[in-house]
Amino acid sequence: VLVHVLAQVAAGRDDAAFRRAMRKREEVLECHAVTGGWTYLIKLRLPESAALDAFLNEELRTEPGVQRVETLLAIATVKETSI
Repeated sequence: VLVHVLAQVAAGRDDAAFRRAMRKREEVLECHAVTGGWTYLIKLRLPESAALDAFLNEELRTEPGVQRVETLLAIATVKETSI
């Protein structure tokens, strides 16, 4: 399962702990600080939807300062490259 997650961390909050947590998780392939209404864009690769549910509820939403998340589940991959 390929998923992109948008996460909003509270403004003015030191999010160093959030960044460390994302670096440690093996299912997190990428984590980018972004502009706009969200703070981070996270790319995940998981074995099944139950693993996504566990990651969102036991890992991501429990991180201090995380106010909201939105998930975007990929239904097809048109192009994927590491270049």
